Amino acid sequence: MAEKTMDIRERTFQFGIEIIRSIEKIPHTRAGNAIANQLNRSATSIGANAQEALAASSKADFIYKTDIALREARETQYWIRLLKESKLIDDKEIDAFLQKPVKSQKYSGQLSVQREESERYDEP
Repeated sequence: MAEKTMDIRERTFQFGIEIIRSIEKIPHTRAGNAIANQLNRSATSIGANAQEALAASSKADFIYKTDIALREARETQYWIRLLKESKLIDDKEIDAFLQKPVKSQKYSGQLSVQREESERYDEP
């Protein structure tokens, strides 16, 4: 399981980097800035909370942090969908964002598995 946990930390970190770079393509309008800020916060929070979960002091703390990361992944999906439907960026630019919900769903699934695995074991 150590390989899985290292993998999720690195992958959620890289996902945050991809979002940060992609956000620069959103126009600096009132709506664009609002969506970009929310997308940035939720997407980077996935990795931050995954990191925190893996360093949890108890099973309950691990579950709590994992739940936050899962909620942030769902929120990220929402902001990407809103960005797509609002047509703030053209179809060519949106293609890069369209791959990101798939990644955030994948991370949600991996975090859920880690959470379920932790619930199977009692605290020492």
